[in-house]
Amino acid sequence: MYDKNAEYKKPVFEETEITLYLTAGQEMLLRRQGKMIKGIDGVEVSITNWSGGSSWIKFLAPKLTEILTTLRSISTEAVDEFDRKSVKGNITRLTKALELRVMEVWDSKKFCYERQIKELKAYAEGSVTAYTMELEKGQYGFVWTTKTDGYWGCGNVTIAPVPVISLDGTPTVEWVCDNDGFYLSMGSGNRRESSTERYGTLETAIERGKAMCQALIDQATKAELQNRQETLAKLAEIA
Repeated sequence: MYDKNAEYKKPVFEETEITLYLTAGQEMLLRRQGKMIKGIDGVEVSITNWSGGSSWIKFLAPKLTEILTTLRSISTEAVDEFDRKSVKGNITRLTKALELRVMEVWDSKKFCYERQIKELKAYAEGSVTAYTMELEKGQYGFVWTTKTDGYWGCGNVTIAPVPVISLDGTPTVEWVCDNDGFYLSMGSGNRRESSTERYGTLETAIERGKAMCQALIDQATKAELQNRQETLAKLAEIA
């Protein structure tokens, strides 16, 4: 179903933002050797100065090649021989982590977009929802329910009794049809008692409730057809 508030934008690799959170070893590498990385235009590096913080590197995906080239150019000759193996290992691990992160983010964006398009097409080309109506007993009175494939449909119409006293003083019952469900009278809070559309027989109220229920179905069908047309238009726009 087309969501007017959703963004259906085909992902662009050049606009894909990447954030990689650093391990302790990667953080140490960039803390000591990362001036060259920080100097790359468009690459942002954050190194925390407190224990337990999150250090990260952020960049647009096309910058990966430049970052990797810079990482691989870091000289380990000036590093103490004792630490040289560790530094080389951190360079290798950071290189692989950056490559993997770019691939993961880009694949995820493509997958999400392709799934959106697939769902839009399935909805636009699918069959219009078929509704059925059933008259059921309610808490008191009756209710016309709408269903689709046995599940909740597009609304219900309640047929509820309203006790009244006729002009000759005889207690009797009239019926009201609405979408309010069943509720007990709370003093003057019962809207049904002041309703001007009341029916003297249950049979008449049931027929009126059925017509109201059909109107709910017609309204839901019309809205769905309109949404499917909007979905087709959106697909043509973003294809």
